[in-house]
Amino acid sequence: MVRASATICLFWLCRSLGALHFVLDAWLRSFGDGWFPARILRWRVRVAVSPFVSAYPCVTAAVIYMQLRLLRLFLGFAAFAWGVSVFGVFLSWPAASQALEGLGARPIAYDRMLDYWLRMAAGAFTLVGCWYLVLMIWPRKFHAAIPCFGGLMLAEGVILFVHGVRLSLPPFPFYGDTAACFVGGGGILYFSRYAKPNGRENVR
Repeated sequence: MVRASATICLFWLCRSLGALHFVLDAWLRSFGDGWFPARILRWRVRVAVSPFVSAYPCVTAAVIYMQLRLLRLFLGFAAFAWGVSVFGVFLSWPAASQALEGLGARPIAYDRMLDYWLRMAAGAFTLVGCWYLVLMIWPRKFHAAIPCFGGLMLAEGVILFVHGVRLSLPPFPFYGDTAACFVGGGGILYFSRYAKPNGRENVR
């Protein structure tokens, strides 16, 4: 009851100040007393907020703009995470081997096929990063592809998690790689709806 009262007070405060209504939804998701009351409260807030948002188009535009900025932030993060592999394309084998040892690998003897596979994997990762960069720059133009690339990061996160646990890898860099895939992929999938040309409808 206390949380419900606090939520209603927060709603009226945000409405009087012209705050963005998605803040309320985040509050309800975090502090709702169970699934049913939270769902009821979210419905009441959206019903009350809809006329306010409709009456002030600038608020709707601001919400869409912020969500699109967040989507671009996650896409840029993914572009960096994949694109940093570009160094593997151009580094000499001793430098690349030393870098891998710094990430926890044991000393690697030179082998032409390993050298070749390193360039192949680094090139593929870099090209994937380029696609994330393209999506970040033109999210509305390629909005249909954005959910696929969000799912790609989640799938990569599952692969890393399963084999990292299987191999009993140390936390660095295993935890960081897995978390980056799950956080980046989840963020891209969640905000991908705001890249659609009719993204305005998804805000209400």
